[in-house]
Amino acid sequence: MNENNQEVVTKKKSNKVLIVVIILQLIIIVGMGLYILNDTGLVKIYNTKKDTEEKSNTKKTDKVKDEQKSTSNTASTAVKQLDITKCLNSTNSFSNPRENADDLGLTVTPAGNTAKLTIDWSKFGKYSGASAYVDEAKDYTISNFQGNIKSAFVGEMGQDAKGTTLFFLMDDGRVEYMPMFVLKYDSQGTGYYVMNYTDDYSADNRIIGSHFESKGKVKGVTGAIKFYLADGNGYVTTIAATAEGTYYDLGTAIRG
Repeated sequence: MNENNQEVVTKKKSNKVLIVVIILQLIIIVGMGLYILNDTGLVKIYNTKKDTEEKSNTKKTDKVKDEQKSTSNTASTAVKQLDITKCLNSTNSFSNPRENADDLGLTVTPAGNTAKLTIDWSKFGKYSGASAYVDEAKDYTISNFQGNIKSAFVGEMGQDAKGTTLFFLMDDGRVEYMPMFVLKYDSQGTGYYVMNYTDDYSADNRIIGSHFESKGKVKGVTGAIKFYLADGNGYVTTIAATAEGTYYDLGTAIRG
């Protein structure tokens, strides 16, 4: 009886030892498996995928912030509609702002700090009231600018062709101008208008051609973005609009 009991106890102890051994083996196997997974890069792949997802989410968040910032900046720098009641340099009343002048036969093509003026004399000759002209188109150079030209505009100031003036929007937001006619006086003090040519001379002082020159910047005008014609009280003027919806009367600015 005692021998049998001893045998049962021995078997129980053996079973416990076997269980402990199996558990230790399982721990070793799992540990080795994790080591192998990590060493072969599978864990690294998981971690890399996780990092990539986190970076992707961060980029998406940054992109949303950038878009919101861009939208905010665009809204703050948006060009306002021209308000014809908000003249910056004149108390005169103006109306009917319009972008296009009549076809006077003048075409201006900017080219950096110079411009080409094409005069179609079949149109401009009649409009200007010239007594003699060749009924054809001719190209002229406009020079003497103080910067690069962004755009040009055929403007008007006054009540007739003598007020025809070319305006140039410069890359710094300033405005330069060139009247098509200039007022001169004879010996009796009588005024008359002539084309605002500048003569070209040869080496022996002969006139061999002509060109036009900018008369410089219109004083006091800054931040201009676009030109319009507008009606005053019985006359036409050219205005320079700003991004704020305000504008300058260029006729008033030139006359001082």
